[in-house]
Amino acid sequence: EIMEQLVWTKASNDSAGLQQFYQSNKAKYLWEPSAAVYLFNCNTGDIAATAVAALQAGKDWKLLAEESDGKIQSDSGRYDLAQIQLPAGTIAKEGLITPPTINKGDSTASFVQILQLYPAGQQRSFNEARGIVINEYQNFLEEKWISALKKKYPVKVNEAVFKEMLK
Repeated sequence: EIMEQLVWTKASNDSAGLQQFYQSNKAKYLWEPSAAVYLFNCNTGDIAATAVAALQAGKDWKLLAEESDGKIQSDSGRYDLAQIQLPAGTIAKEGLITPPTINKGDSTASFVQILQLYPAGQQRSFNEARGIVINEYQNFLEEKWISALKKKYPVKVNEAVFKEMLK
């Protein structure tokens, strides 16, 4: 409970602290090679194949999902290329629509459309790095808290008991 209050919740809710932590560590929050993409998840491989054909014909990605009665879910965003699961041997390039990948567990299918590629080393904005910043800020707060606890409550080992335990 105390960890929740002093570390996890504090890190998520302390917007000024997060901003300050981001500014102090800004050099750590750089993009790897990345891409702006549309992500698609479809109920079946056939639906995915039809969706790929519609995109290639120029259909709007949002409209495609809206008209699918929930059979196609789509999202857009910027992702590190390492996070985008391209089929083996596929080279990322702008305009690429990957062939659908069928999930063996439930026969759903997914594919990606790459809109724009970005080189490594570009600065992530605070919003783009927010999840990473929160995680690192939580670690920072936890280390600070544990250090304070160690100062307040130094560890003392009862040597006689310790030696007895080793027997």
